[in-house]
Amino acid sequence: MTFYRVDLDGVRNVFRTMEEESEEVHESAQVLLDPETGSFTSEVSELLEYVGSGVGSAVQCAMSAEDAQ
Repeated sequence: MTFYRVDLDGVRNVFRTMEEESEEVHESAQVLLDPETGSFTSEVSELLEYVGSGVGSAVQCAMSAEDAQ
């Protein structure tokens, strides 16, 4: 498993930031996030428990959940 550290604080569109980071991070963004809004897709939102106010911790949690599947 590879971990990436991407600074998402103050970012308007998390999808675009992840897209620019690397191909692997972009692939995760395609699964987890809506490209237009940068927010979680409705399918992902339904699967996640509340993990705090930071988008970064939520993305990390979602990526871990994706790896578990």
